[in-house]
Amino acid sequence: MGSSAVILAGGKSSRMGKDKVFLPLAGKPLFEYVFEVCRGIFQEVIVVTHRPEHFSSYPLRAVKDLVTGGALGGLYTGLLCASNPYIFCVACDLPFLRPSLIRYLLSLKEGYDAVVPIAPDGLHPLTAVYSKECVDAIEEALAQRHLKISQVFERINVRFCNPAEIRPLDPEFLSFFNVNTEADLLRAEGILRGISSRGDLVLS
Repeated sequence: MGSSAVILAGGKSSRMGKDKVFLPLAGKPLFEYVFEVCRGIFQEVIVVTHRPEHFSSYPLRAVKDLVTGGALGGLYTGLLCASNPYIFCVACDLPFLRPSLIRYLLSLKEGYDAVVPIAPDGLHPLTAVYSKECVDAIEEALAQRHLKISQVFERINVRFCNPAEIRPLDPEFLSFFNVNTEADLLRAEGILRGISSRGDLVLS
């Protein structure tokens, strides 16, 4: 069964102090790192955002949040708008997202409502696969003002991927490195310089 990519770009960027979606990282907007990985895998790429007009120059579908429910509302919007029965839902601020990790998560989706990775620092529900079967459970959670994606997991059938499964694909778990602060941005630039100096800039 087919899958779509849903990139969540509707956060407040409160820790950054300004909208981080298009912040430059090594001369390229932060958003484009995730977008380029997703467009290489998925025919349909959807961005959930408060400002769809900001994405008019990209070959994607930009849709406005249907509900004000943070990341859970964005996931809900993405599931409703997707043309396929599954989506890969991802935050917009992950510059080192590995295609091999996405493909592995997708390979596990049959028979589950969601496939969620676990890194050494915990669950990563914003780098995960979800089925449209999750919609009812998300509606229930939103109605009860439960706004964390993890609060939906007890209502659905989830396949969790432990760190041992992920390590061969991403030994340093860089796929889950997100840029929340200026310090994160500086660290990401340093990581990119290190990758470039090793000659493996393309993340597989």
